[in-house]
Amino acid sequence: QTVVCLLPNCPFFVCCWIGLVKVGMRAALVNTNLRGKSLAHVMEVAFQSNEHGGDDDDSNKNVVIVDASLVNILSNDDVVRKMMELHRVDVYVYGCGDTTFASTDAATSSVVIVGE
Repeated sequence: QTVVCLLPNCPFFVCCWIGLVKVGMRAALVNTNLRGKSLAHVMEVAFQSNEHGGDDDDSNKNVVIVDASLVNILSNDDVVRKMMELHRVDVYVYGCGDTTFASTDAATSSVVIVGE
């Protein structure tokens, strides 16, 4: 499974990457400067690799780990929101800050806020 990591350069970035590798997942380390069609394309390529996983529903989940300071990139961009709606993405927000990404948003199946 591939997990999209949209995180700035910080200690959690390294811990997240190593943790995902340790449990057998691939981390798509996404440049935080990407926006719009470029960001949607990178995420879609990562999610397509999940579709070819196993028959188990849990192995085909699409997950994005995003820093709280970057959550507005996902919630304010129409192109990215449409792609996330198509792939039913689970969003994990790390840190504190403006977490206005509503859990009732149609673009995601769930939003979880973790860490501080």
